Amino acid sequence: MLRVWALYGRSRRVFLLSLICYLVDIAAGLVAAGVAMASQHTLPQTPVKSIWIVSLGWGVHVVVNAIYFGLTLYKFVTSIPLAGLTSRESCKLAPLLRLFIRDGTVYFLIILGECEYSFAERISVCP
Repeated sequence: MLRVWALYGRSRRVFLLSLICYLVDIAAGLVAAGVAMASQHTLPQTPVKSIWIVSLGWGVHVVVNAIYFGLTLYKFVTSIPLAGLTSRESCKLAPLLRLFIRDGTVYFLIILGECEYSFAERISVCP
């Protein structure tokens, strides 16, 4: 969240978008965690409705991270032509931006993989 805000020159719009995404992500995670905890304590088998609510929480998390990743990629792609550089030259002259792209890609792929694994695990439990 802070990286994206810094990339966009501490833009107020990007800050508000990031804040809204962050709050939605936290709210969805708390609801999903609450439903998961309640369903584990009340029933021996998790009901299908609970599984879908938890999966929706994970889905919101993926969407929010995709927005952050997309904003980072957009900034990277739009900054190369403005500087009059080729993509190869820009990697040499902008190591911090390259680091943001590399770390953001790795983080996004890890989150996406974890969410897919969690979703597949929960779906396999459905009767």
